[in-house]
Amino acid sequence: MFYILIDLMAVFLSAFSGRLLKSFLPKNLVKSIMDVVAVCILVMGIQGAIKSNNFIFMLISLVIGAIIGNGLKLDKKLAHFTEYLQNKVPNSSGIAMKGAIALTMLQNVGSIAILAPLQLGLSGSSDIMQFKIILDFITTFLFSASYGLAVAVSGLVGLLINTIIFLLSTSLSKILVPEVTNNISVVGSLLIVLLGIDMLEIKKFKIMDYIPALIIPVIWFIIKQLLGL
Repeated sequence: MFYILIDLMAVFLSAFSGRLLKSFLPKNLVKSIMDVVAVCILVMGIQGAIKSNNFIFMLISLVIGAIIGNGLKLDKKLAHFTEYLQNKVPNSSGIAMKGAIALTMLQNVGSIAILAPLQLGLSGSSDIMQFKIILDFITTFLFSASYGLAVAVSGLVGLLINTIIFLLSTSLSKILVPEVTNNISVVGSLLIVLLGIDMLEIKKFKIMDYIPALIIPVIWFIIKQLLGL
């Protein structure tokens, strides 16, 4: 748990540092940085998505995820939540909260985000978690310099996810095998592609409605085990 708390502290410290830098930057420069960040997100998502050799599974996961997300009205609930945060976080805006959502996805979706607390819980080794802490510090600083202090929300989400995986590591290790983590990472990468397109204002996507797609690889693995496939 020590390293999980260090990760949270790193995100918070980096968010405050980036926020201080943002106050000295001209608005036009901030907009330029935001556009570059969005392009980088898009490229990162594409790189992760093309690693898959099973595009049909990826498509099915997103379709099912969209059905679940729309049914639960996740995007509307997120809109209400971000509105609440905007009233609580100084100098925040809709754009700032979009940046917070983007950073949350980048830091908490993918193989590293899953394997870091899993390894910590199973073996006590902190190698991957230390690497994650460094990555989270760097990405939070860049996002905070562009979007402001609101991106610190990612640290709280990370704390929740890391703690759950850490505490349930023994049970989850039987499910989060390489096949599952790879599929989650690929589906997550495609969501990041949609996020990048949305941030560049090329096309509007209700990203939250697709989030349930991330659990489809886990469900499919459990079904295969039960059926002996």
